[in-house]
Amino acid sequence: MRVTKWLKPELAIVDSHVTGTFRWVARAAIGRTARGLHVRAQNARESSDVRPATGRASTAKLYAPRGSTYGCSAHLRTFLVLSALAAVACGVTPARYAGWEPMPLGVPVAPRDQAFQRLAQSRALWQQWRRYSVDFRLSGVPRSYRGHAYSYVRARQLSAARMEFTLFVVDAPSEGKAERVTVRALVSADPNQLDSIRAKGNHLRSEWVERGREVGAHPEGIGARTVDQLYDDCAGLLNEYRELEPHLYFHPNGVLMHCGFSQQECARCREISIESFSHYSFDWEWPRSDPAKWVCGTPWGVFPPDAPLPELSSAFQCSASFQPGPARPLTPTPANGEGVDDICAIDPSACPQMLAHRDGNAFWGLLNVRCARRPMRSPTALEVGKAAPFQTWSFPFWNGAGGIECGDL
Repeated sequence: MRVTKWLKPELAIVDSHVTGTFRWVARAAIGRTARGLHVRAQNARESSDVRPATGRASTAKLYAPRGSTYGCSAHLRTFLVLSALAAVACGVTPARYAGWEPMPLGVPVAPRDQAFQRLAQSRALWQQWRRYSVDFRLSGVPRSYRGHAYSYVRARQLSAARMEFTLFVVDAPSEGKAERVTVRALVSADPNQLDSIRAKGNHLRSEWVERGREVGAHPEGIGARTVDQLYDDCAGLLNEYRELEPHLYFHPNGVLMHCGFSQQECARCREISIESFSHYSFDWEWPRSDPAKWVCGTPWGVFPPDAPLPELSSAFQCSASFQPGPARPLTPTPANGEGVDDICAIDPSACPQMLAHRDGNAFWGLLNVRCARRPMRSPTALEVGKAAPFQTWSFPFWNGAGGIECGDL
């Protein structure tokens, strides 16, 4: 007989006040507490067959009255509910991978005297990355595109069966105008079904899309911030809680991945994270209201086209769908008549990959890379990042072609 059979009123209270992952945490807390008390009650009964003559309740009666296997007094029932709600308030389950919130276990503490220095170094690397533009060969954008907008993703694991990924597009600054978020979109998924390399089909679900003045219309969404504003937010956290030990983590190229504090130190503190980022700005995505089709998935996250993924094979790259939605800008013809137009635009049949990917879904494209570097295994939770911006990042790879080692060729 299960303990919870005798605790249906208490479980009903929890269910009426708590939802989602936290309901599971609260119910589990009630079960664990009740079982522990039951064991203590049995031990108490075995140690004494005679009830005390005093007016105080015996240990056996307090935890499990005689004649009842799992019975609980009114005071104990109240205690169980309160302990469950406390577990909800204080116990947050860490995420599975670095780059996801809540911050996973093992993200190292940055020494307080080095935290601001590491943050500044990372910001300089971010600014260096920003100076480059999207690679049209890998992302499917027109050759004429020279924009400097970018996109990035924030990930939050809500339970063992639900993830939420928020996609942001940040427009490049123009004369008299600072950078601003022009697109915010929410995608959800089961964290066990993110991989679109080995699995067939896309298991992501589109929740909503906001554009332009609509950005911010869903108050439950993660705040619309540029990456530079996230760096400012991180610096603000470090200044506000100088008595705490900050946890910082960085992408392999040094860009910020995590900034915050452990739940034990500061459960109310904000957390800052960047799961992935790209020079691609989703200007040509179609259909426009289906962001689940805009990204590619791996077991450790989702990635926009052209996103840096050093832990993946150098022969793979997330590519934008070739399906033409709104007409793309044409490649200008040189004034002197020289130059060759894009063969894929002249004769689409000459580019079979384009014909195979016109369903609107971003896809993992196979690049013609000689002696492609291939990972020996999938990364573990923390191998997708590193502890310091200039720290050497390493991962086990092998180089080979047709079973023959490439060496230095």
